[in-house]
Amino acid sequence: MNNLSVWLARFSVASLSVVAGCVNRPSDAIARTEAERLTLQRVPGGHIVEAELEREGGRWVWSLDLTTPGTTDVTEVHLDARTGAVVAIETETAEHEAKEKVDR
Repeated sequence: MNNLSVWLARFSVASLSVVAGCVNRPSDAIARTEAERLTLQRVPGGHIVEAELEREGGRWVWSLDLTTPGTTDVTEVHLDARTGAVVAIETETAEHEAKEKVDR
């Protein structure tokens, strides 16, 4: 391969890693299943509808969205990805959550 081909191949791999959110993920992050278990302890009766590992405020967090019986609100729980400690819990209306997904 010529230099341009090598550069393009490397650029493509790096781009895919960024898009997939794989770059700089903490190697010591707790597993998704552990994040879900800890979250369900904080929101009894909740049902997890989304979970993702993301950067928030300069730290890696597990962000989990839950629904609960009797309400259309969504509870969003952020856990420190390394320790599992609760960083934040917010309740959002279903309308707010839908708008947030469109804005992403």
